[in-house]
Amino acid sequence: MDSEKTIEFLLEQQLKFAQRMDELLQSHLKLQGSLDRMLTLAERIVMMVESVAKVQEAFSNALLSMAEAQKHTDQQINRMISVIEGYRPRVH
Repeated sequence: MDSEKTIEFLLEQQLKFAQRMDELLQSHLKLQGSLDRMLTLAERIVMMVESVAKVQEAFSNALLSMAEAQKHTDQQINRMISVIEGYRPRVH
């Protein structure tokens, strides 16, 4: 009789162990899915940051070009002012 109870106990323990292992497997699979989604999102974020960096660099280059063009325009305007002032009669 004792051996039957021992066998029954061992079988119950084995069943509980198998159920717990199944629960852990399901939990692991769920976590793996979450990690996969997070990795995908992280990759998208990296791509967006890289894209923003490229746009920011292009914008900075455009601003530098505009500043250089403005400097050239200012020089041309100053030359025109000098020419016009040279032709304007001076009133004393």
